Amino acid sequence: MPSTLIHTLTLIYSPVKIIVCLHLPVRQRPNDTSQGLEIAGPSCFGYNELAMLAERIKKHKLAIAVGVIVAAMLLVVIADSARRRRTEAFLRRYEITDLTALGVKHASKLNDLGQVAGCVGRHLYIWDKANGLKTVRIPLGIRCYISGMNNNGQVAGQFEDANSNRHAFFWDTEHDMVVLGTLGGNNSSPIALNDNGQVIGTSETTGGSFHPFLWHRTTGMIDLSTSINSPIPLIAAYDLNNAGKMVCVMRRGFGCIWDKQDGLVPLAAPKGGITLAYNINDAGAVVGVIGEPNKKKSNLVLWTDPNHWREIRTITGKGKYCVPTALNNRGQIIGQERVKGILSDRLRSFFWSQETGLIVFGDRLNLALPWKSGPSLTMSQDLQFIAINNQGQILCIGDAADGQRHFLLMNPVTDAKKQ
Repeated sequence: MPSTLIHTLTLIYSPVKIIVCLHLPVRQRPNDTSQGLEIAGPSCFGYNELAMLAERIKKHKLAIAVGVIVAAMLLVVIADSARRRRTEAFLRRYEITDLTALGVKHASKLNDLGQVAGCVGRHLYIWDKANGLKTVRIPLGIRCYISGMNNNGQVAGQFEDANSNRHAFFWDTEHDMVVLGTLGGNNSSPIALNDNGQVIGTSETTGGSFHPFLWHRTTGMIDLSTSINSPIPLIAAYDLNNAGKMVCVMRRGFGCIWDKQDGLVPLAAPKGGITLAYNINDAGAVVGVIGEPNKKKSNLVLWTDPNHWREIRTITGKGKYCVPTALNNRGQIIGQERVKGILSDRLRSFFWSQETGLIVFGDRLNLALPWKSGPSLTMSQDLQFIAINNQGQILCIGDAADGQRHFLLMNPVTDAKKQ
């Protein structure tokens, strides 16, 4: 270590010593010129040390500033190294299939059978390991989007017409494509689909406002804002499980669970807190966000039941947020958080489970991933998690060092394969 750095660290040590010692009791010493006692200052300092320290700080301002910067940089390097080790350990738990190398042009949904679905233009793409890639042409609109796929291979999506209006549709191999209609307006968009063929989403009404809806082939589209008896109207429905339980948000920012049997059940939160519920699994666990505007922070939380939650991540600061995108039956959560960068804000993916804790990906990986199939590529950008199924498979996207964007399927490695 250079002597300048050693000298700088020595100078940094003294202010730290001041901070510590000022919290210690003062000491007293006999006064040579009187019979009384004289307060001498904190007990860990000599009588001339403070004056000498002040002189040294004045003389070596630049060295201290450089030392502080170097120390801060070292802390960043240490933290980044620790994060990288955790990321590498996490990735070693998976084998990764390069879907792009297998012909998949877009992927946004994943079911428990390992089927992946996505849309490009007017074409729906469905891929699985057994059958390879299947392409279905959507007969209406100029482009389409996928919002959900269940374990029966059924798909909920929307297509956009020439007037930029969006129309929700339901597709399966038996009935082909069914347009869901609207609540009287020009637009409808699905959000989620369960194994029973129920679709939730948002539709424009005759008056131009948007209401959450529930659709099934046997009932058609139902307006949840007007059909559910609630003193506070529902403004959105975000997810539903296979038992038909939905997570919704009421006006004024109250998250809740609804089903036909229990009706609306609010989710517990601190006094004054705003709750947003995003995902629900088949056990009824809910992941969402509790916002505390007075404290300028939001908490990513997991409700094990409507009255109990555990905090997973706290985000503080203006413009920062943390949003979950999926919760599976294993209790695993994926999502994204927004953080402030030096030049601009950036999004970072995260994974959480009881076993691993929180894994937050940084800005760049530059790691050779554990490929199962496809060419060996090094990802230059962090992985963005898109979906997770109940088997623990994760659908994600990443930018490779070759400049191409790749859709990837992360397959958990069994204990037998690890050995």
